[in-house]
Amino acid sequence: MTKRRAKSILILLGILLFIGIIATYISFPLPFSIGGVNYKYSSFVENLKTSNELSEGVVLDFRLSVPEGENITLDSGIDSTISGLKDVIIDLGYNDVSITLVENDDYKYLSTRVGGFSSYNEMQKFITNIGEPSRINFRYYTDTAVDGENYIKFLSGNEIKSVEPYSYIDQDSTSDSYGKTVHAVIINFTDNGKKILADITEKIVSNEYSSSNTNLYIYFGDNQESSSSLSEAIDGGQLVMSGGNITDASSAKTYATRIKTGTLTLDLQKLSATQITPKNGINANIALIATILVFTILVIALLIYMYKYIGIIIVYCTLFASCIGIFILSTIPNVFMNIGGVLGILLSLILIIQNMVLSIQYAKKEYLSGKKLHVSFKSGLNKSLVINISVCVALALIGGIMAILPVNTLKSFGLVVFVFAFINPVVSQALFRGMIKLTLPFNSKRGEKCNFKLEAKDDN
Repeated sequence: MTKRRAKSILILLGILLFIGIIATYISFPLPFSIGGVNYKYSSFVENLKTSNELSEGVVLDFRLSVPEGENITLDSGIDSTISGLKDVIIDLGYNDVSITLVENDDYKYLSTRVGGFSSYNEMQKFITNIGEPSRINFRYYTDTAVDGENYIKFLSGNEIKSVEPYSYIDQDSTSDSYGKTVHAVIINFTDNGKKILADITEKIVSNEYSSSNTNLYIYFGDNQESSSSLSEAIDGGQLVMSGGNITDASSAKTYATRIKTGTLTLDLQKLSATQITPKNGINANIALIATILVFTILVIALLIYMYKYIGIIIVYCTLFASCIGIFILSTIPNVFMNIGGVLGILLSLILIIQNMVLSIQYAKKEYLSGKKLHVSFKSGLNKSLVINISVCVALALIGGIMAILPVNTLKSFGLVVFVFAFINPVVSQALFRGMIKLTLPFNSKRGEKCNFKLEAKDDN
């Protein structure tokens, strides 16, 4: 390769690295608008989700209103609604919950902060489970419409005493699920609810309301959720729900939660759900940028001192690895970056540098033994290849195991190490080898430019 061509490629690679560093670490407003909207470019670092497993959380805002047909005032139902909502959240396993009543000129709403999530997925599942609570009510069908309505409401969530997920072994030999575990939700009613349910269901099965329809309907708000055909009255004050969307223990718990939110005194309309970062935790993005900048400055100074122009190549490859790694991490869904992730990136970059330095040391020995510079580097890289691959395989295994651990810090550390285990050989072998080859036209016979100094021989 000619010096001119090598120089052109090196300049192009330098420009690409500069663009990569900007794209990875720097966010900025775009100098133009689209459709009158001003947009901002978000760097790869900014797109990394930050977390701290001790206090990461979400704030849900619910607007309060009086359910249609209920003879209560908004203010009289606030305390019981707050208490009920808090109990539902605690039942889901989240004790770090605070609910604040907020008033403005138009309406009142509950600002509900929930913390203690171990992962982004867990938080999203919680938001889905809570949903937008609608009041549960029970209805029957009548052939003769009342005020234009054939589905008549006769029981509300106020008469529900408790709701629990439940599992049992089906002992009915005629059932398709005979001998299998059946997952269900049990609704227990108050004494008054028990009486109403027994009376109405007796009339339903006696065809007093309809000549052919003996279904009991469950609604959330004005939306029908499910229905079941009754063969006898429900006189025990307990309703067992199974089948449909209840397929396992998890879905039974989710459905029980939905019913519980439907028993709250007031209607709740979800206004927003906002992820919050920890108040006392670190800002992992800032820490990441600062750590890599300080690390890079120290590495530049040390490596240029030790290996001259080869040190510059190592710095180039290390920065390239950081850009690629952070880009990949920013594209993986539901990945958190915390102090474990920052340490994982730092360790991974150190190991990449270590692998390149190992190749240089092998090359230096070859050069000092009398071989030409380009042959020395080729031999040094080949000798370090097996060690490099072995280290990366070990890192991938360790990182993969840690990535499935329940502790958020260890999980972030493991995931980062796992990703960089695949970047390491690409950078420390392929890219480093290519950069050495590009610079050899300038230094093919000058080992001193790499700080490869031949020892003076003693003729005596």
